Amino acid sequence: MLVADRFRAAAGLLITLGAMSACAGASGFRVTPEEIPELETGLARDPDDASLRVRYASALFAAGRCGDARTQAEAAAAGWPENVVTPLVQGQCLEAAGRLAEAVDIYASYLRVHPDAAGAAAVRGRMLLAQRALVALQAQEAVLREAEISARPPEA
Repeated sequence: MLVADRFRAAAGLLITLGAMSACAGASGFRVTPEEIPELETGLARDPDDASLRVRYASALFAAGRCGDARTQAEAAAAGWPENVVTPLVQGQCLEAAGRLAEAVDIYASYLRVHPDAAGAAAVRGRMLLAQRALVALQAQEAVLREAEISARPPEA
């Protein structure tokens, strides 16, 4: 892993933790993968509890289960659209999958609707990191294309 990638990953984690702390009731918000069974039981009792679903999405994300985390974050956003954690979970899962443009879109969509929400600065920061990574990737691809083209024999 490149130093820049490590920095980006560490910065992303700090931004996410900061966003979670910025949310109301943050002292009770921290979740771990070990809480997944308890959260699943709670959601079985009350599937419409958006706060519980946000916690579940976060726990799934922490466990590295991005497919499930994204699904749960989308469902949570339907019941609690201004919550900052849902776009962070969705976006970071997309980033991890290399789908940077989609991650930027998730962040930008959230910020268009909730620019002043608690934790919106964390979403902005995450969006900037994703945009930077996207631009770097596009530059690398352009250099590779240029190298391919320059390696071809000239056409007569």
